[in-house]
Amino acid sequence: MIQNHTMTKRIEEELAEMNRLKRLELEFLFFRAGMDNTLLKKYRDALVDKKITCEDITSNFDMSKFA
Repeated sequence: MIQNHTMTKRIEEELAEMNRLKRLELEFLFFRAGMDNTLLKKYRDALVDKKITCEDITSNFDMSKFA
């Protein structure tokens, strides 16, 4: 039983680290894209609120800057 708890704790720690690294990667991509603070906030909010769609984020944004 203790071994299962240890493995579960280890898996939770690994998932938390993977999540942290993914967020760092996204922050870097946001920086590289040169997004303004408004768009950056929309993307950050979307990371937390799974109901926000890509269309919600980019509806008022000129995507041609990145083409």
